[in-house]
Amino acid sequence: ETCHRAVDRGPPAESVAEVREFEKLWGDVVELRRFKDGAIVHAVVWDSLLNHNAGFVYEGIERTQGGIVECIVQHIIGLHFCKEGTGKKHKFLLRDIVGLVDGPRTHDSTTSVPRSISNSTLAHRNILNAFDALANVLRRNSEKTNRSDELQLGLPLPIDAVEPLSASLRYSDPFPPIPHPLLGGSKKGGKISMHIPYTPIKIQIRFGSSSKWPNDIKSIGAAKTAMLIQLADGIEAMKKQRENCDFAGPIIVTPSYLLLGFRGYSWKIVVRADPELYILRGLHKPNNEALSLLYALTKEHITSSSHHSTIHAVHTLYPSAGHVVRLFQQWLATHMLSGLIPFEAVELLVAKVYSDGESPTGAPSSILSGFLRVLHLLGTHDWINCPMIVDPQGHLEEKEISKIHEQFQKDRSIDMSKGPNMYIVAAYDCIDSSFDDNEEKNAHWSKFKLSKPSFTASSPEKVVLFRATTLAQRSYKYLLECLHTGGDWTGAFQETRSSLKSYSLLMRIDRNYAVDNLLCSTGEGFATKQTVKGEKEMKSIFSQHALAVYEGSKILQRKVYRNLNSKQMELVLHDWNPIRDTVHMLRKQLGSRALFFYNEFAPQVIAVLWRPTTFKSITFSVMNSEFLRPVSDSDWKKDTLGISNANDIVRLLRQVSRDVVIDMK
Repeated sequence: ETCHRAVDRGPPAESVAEVREFEKLWGDVVELRRFKDGAIVHAVVWDSLLNHNAGFVYEGIERTQGGIVECIVQHIIGLHFCKEGTGKKHKFLLRDIVGLVDGPRTHDSTTSVPRSISNSTLAHRNILNAFDALANVLRRNSEKTNRSDELQLGLPLPIDAVEPLSASLRYSDPFPPIPHPLLGGSKKGGKISMHIPYTPIKIQIRFGSSSKWPNDIKSIGAAKTAMLIQLADGIEAMKKQRENCDFAGPIIVTPSYLLLGFRGYSWKIVVRADPELYILRGLHKPNNEALSLLYALTKEHITSSSHHSTIHAVHTLYPSAGHVVRLFQQWLATHMLSGLIPFEAVELLVAKVYSDGESPTGAPSSILSGFLRVLHLLGTHDWINCPMIVDPQGHLEEKEISKIHEQFQKDRSIDMSKGPNMYIVAAYDCIDSSFDDNEEKNAHWSKFKLSKPSFTASSPEKVVLFRATTLAQRSYKYLLECLHTGGDWTGAFQETRSSLKSYSLLMRIDRNYAVDNLLCSTGEGFATKQTVKGEKEMKSIFSQHALAVYEGSKILQRKVYRNLNSKQMELVLHDWNPIRDTVHMLRKQLGSRALFFYNEFAPQVIAVLWRPTTFKSITFSVMNSEFLRPVSDSDWKKDTLGISNANDIVRLLRQVSRDVVIDMK
């Protein structure tokens, strides 16, 4: 409770004996201070000593890393247990692991990496400020007003609410977006990237209740698209009429979302239409298509919004929780598990650690302790026999928890082999007042009512979960050993050569598409670098990679000067990530035959692991004849006339990845 306290108050000046004891304990850092309550006492202010830490001080050290405690321990050891004049400083082991999620504390005048990039918390806050400004602009300009100077977006309905959905708006983004010059960010000249290397910040808009909405699903979908088109037209008109408009860059409209630039960030706007959900829920005998549509809309608009509120509350209450999410996501990436475990599942794991009332140690107070406990939780939880219930605010009652366990047993069936492999249920999965009125009427929608995992219903697969839990156990033991011996912690963030050899196929990615190799799975770039520029300038892995991502891929860098014209700003590409899109396409087309592994932050290879059934001979049928060839006489068995054609599969691999992959072996 007091580990973040920056001032320790001592005895008043008149208590001579107590002052001597206080000065004997703390040394020459004791000073006489007057406080706001009028008290004049001796005290120690630890803020002034933080900059004398061993190594260099990371951003946010007081709130997320137990910096005050480390400072106190260093001072006591140096004062009472070290010989005078040795100059030796002590530090907590594994403290530099924080360099993966934050940069060193510096001033913009003394470093080539601005604080807006190296300070992850500041970067997230800048995004939140931009979101508040964008929400105000959209709401204000959609309302009817009598003022002639107020521009209108031309929407038929006023925007009632603008809701955040992105990880960047809840302190969870491993590398939060930085304002881009072509989208309205600061312009410093020199080379800049002609693409936005970040995933657009997703938000949703809701309109006020109205009878103007159509009465059928297809018409509502068309109306949502029309709303997005009108919104884009209104913003374009606003850009032309206002000189100092915060909107910049191209605006792209698709049937389901809108992409635009505002204050340097790329935003993805979707429309939530509640009448669409009401119509689907009101169907008496819904078909599979209606069920799938309702599930997708509920997950995108309702569950995602509830998830955001839950996680944002946890990260606000526990400042180190967001850093742990980001560190854990990097750990998954360095072990080539990017995209195989839902990001929301990672956030729920961390929320479970920080809100677990049964833990005897309480919530973690630092990034390292939180990360170790998440690894331990992932590696030791009995995923086959026990659901994981995440309820940070304590909303669930005993009857609801019992119902979760009943639903879990039902999904697992008798042999405990079915249902979601990672069974994580949050409080928002169990509360839906729209179903409480008439149980019999809503019997067809019971699968959306209670106790079902929303984000882990179909992933991760069993083999991926087994790999993740095994790696978590090994990394946890390895880091504990490093705490005892002072070993190199970077080994927990690397793939071994034997592990890379265990894959069936390695597809080497063109280096031009990667911004750097600092977070590569082989561990080549983990050494913290020093650059000499007048004096030694320390950079962390986070600050270096964040700057490299901001500068973008070299093949799309262009020389742009301060006086940017509108044509140059319209050339920028939103959400350009060819490696991610290639892996997504491979998983979509060949996911039933192979697993695809890659590192999203430093992609060097795409690793392919064939499924055990891929090259087994099967019974031939016209419906399942893709990639099949007749078996040879030596391979023939009863009722097995076909076998997968490896040449056809590899040919498709080459076709899908032809612009990204340069070699296969």
